[in-house]
Amino acid sequence: DQQFFRFKSVDNRQQCRPTHFQLRNLLSCNTRNDVYHANGPVVTHMNPTTRSSRILFDLSNYSSSSPIPYLFRITSMTTSKEILVAGGYSGQYALKSLNTFSNPEPTIGIVSSANNGITNHVHLHTSRTSSTPIAVFCSNDNAIRRLDTHTNTFLDTHPFGDIAINCAATSPDTRLRLVVGDSKSVFIVDADRGTILRELKGHTDYGFAAAWSDDGIHVATGNQDMTVRIYDTRKFDEPIKVLQADLAGVRGLRFSPTGMGKKVLAMAEPTDILHIVDADRGMFDREQKWDSFGNIGGIGFTDDGEDLFLANTDRWYGGVVHFERERYQHGRHEESRGWESRAWGRRAWEGHMEELIV
Repeated sequence: DQQFFRFKSVDNRQQCRPTHFQLRNLLSCNTRNDVYHANGPVVTHMNPTTRSSRILFDLSNYSSSSPIPYLFRITSMTTSKEILVAGGYSGQYALKSLNTFSNPEPTIGIVSSANNGITNHVHLHTSRTSSTPIAVFCSNDNAIRRLDTHTNTFLDTHPFGDIAINCAATSPDTRLRLVVGDSKSVFIVDADRGTILRELKGHTDYGFAAAWSDDGIHVATGNQDMTVRIYDTRKFDEPIKVLQADLAGVRGLRFSPTGMGKKVLAMAEPTDILHIVDADRGMFDREQKWDSFGNIGGIGFTDDGEDLFLANTDRWYGGVVHFERERYQHGRHEESRGWESRAWGRRAWEGHMEELIV
């Protein structure tokens, strides 16, 4: 077995519950001191270094002042260093600046007012013509929409016929987009116009996860057929690797930041299993596997690639799990053990992952 990351700690005080059983992108992190996770209408910021947390915002009262009187239940979330974007079950979105605390309330808007307008996924990329973060929303009403987060203005809508869009990833140069949805096909589209440039076949069910590596070379697609297909972007004819899930279709895919240690691909199944696959040589032939108890609500790497966080949504054993990159010159058991002495009903625990494994 390979050892790319090792277990560091789990904070059982952090609660994360998926709003929809198929949507598992409820955790995002920038640095090891800034981890964000969602639980219903609430987004929490936690600092694993100081073991502190605070509610960033609570949208429980959103429906009372909204033209669409539905509770804001967060279905997807992402962050950059300057902004957090959350999407809702009833087609809403929320923007929250992370650079200032002067305005504690997020900006609220509507992505889609359609009855089936669930925001299945959202991700951010930087505009090619400015430093503006662009939010890309994947909606269940068969469309992708782009939002300028500085002006809070929608730039365009890209319809996809009768295909609900479940996830997308934009290339590092922001010219192409990888799209998966309620289709057996995977689409490579023009990121500006939404035109389908390439249709990739091979999956036998619907797709719910997509990732594009920072170096631009590899893309990965996760599907309910329990496979992850890896493509080299220089030749989309055939996948260079097909990886198999253990229990269910992979719903979370993340490449580690390029240039920050060995390049790996993290693959989260909806229940119990996290795969960490060696992507450094483009072979995807070595794998580390973490098997624990509980559903997985989201995964994310820090910007330096040194830390990996996972939201375990189990009511009793769940929390935010912290992994750190393995340094082979250090021993595996150098971390201190024991309970944190704080007056909390559920306390953070540090120890060894083997004690959580079922």
